[in-house]
Amino acid sequence: MGAFFYLCYIMEITKSLGNDIEVLSANGLSVFVDDVDSTMKVKDTNGNIEPLSNYLGSESLANIGSGVKIYKESTSNPSQLKTLIQGANVSLTEDEESITIDAANATGTALYYGSFVSTITQTTTGNEQKAMTLNSTLLSNGVSIQNNSRIQVANAGIYNLQFSAQIVKTQGGSNQTIYVYLRKNGTNVPDSNTAVTLANNNQFIVLAWNFVETLSANQYLELMWYTTDEHIQIAKITSPIAVIPDIPSLILTMTRVG
Repeated sequence: MGAFFYLCYIMEITKSLGNDIEVLSANGLSVFVDDVDSTMKVKDTNGNIEPLSNYLGSESLANIGSGVKIYKESTSNPSQLKTLIQGANVSLTEDEESITIDAANATGTALYYGSFVSTITQTTTGNEQKAMTLNSTLLSNGVSIQNNSRIQVANAGIYNLQFSAQIVKTQGGSNQTIYVYLRKNGTNVPDSNTAVTLANNNQFIVLAWNFVETLSANQYLELMWYTTDEHIQIAKITSPIAVIPDIPSLILTMTRVG
């Protein structure tokens, strides 16, 4: 019958004062029972002493959903036991070897947008409120043109409307003014008006700025204009240079920003 040999390792934990404990390995830890308060403590190579309970408690990885425990390395102190907190739209799962952090349910702001132009000259009889019109959709998702002038959204949100309008005064020798303002769901938006004066005939001016408005689903905006003279137009201009594009009377984009 062959002989059986057993190799056993015995770990000795000393009861002592912390100052008397040596850490033998360069990256090691020494565990001892503090002779002052009889609690088990850990000492590292930097001389830091902390209760062993800081690192070994009753916590486990069982509480998936509220957080899990991990050890965080430190260059100057023993590794610390930390709780990984589960935030909104984040799930924490674990197996024998790993912890998985999943944000698959996180959602951002959906991208809704529209890009439109008008390829016709828009005129007025003077001293009348008119909506600027659009007759061509270049790109859209959740934003559309209704009744030629209403920029309507299918989804609630905060929207940024930007535009550029090509303005020209065709006749008359005196200064004339054009006003541009915003209308929301058929009602003029307070403090949204801007005035621009034109003095010279056949002088091209571009009006361009933006509005930011909160809209519910199926609400709409309209870009309005009012002028004191019938000879002011929002003009479609055929390019005199064959290699460059024509000029639409109106370019308008609207995007959801929140």
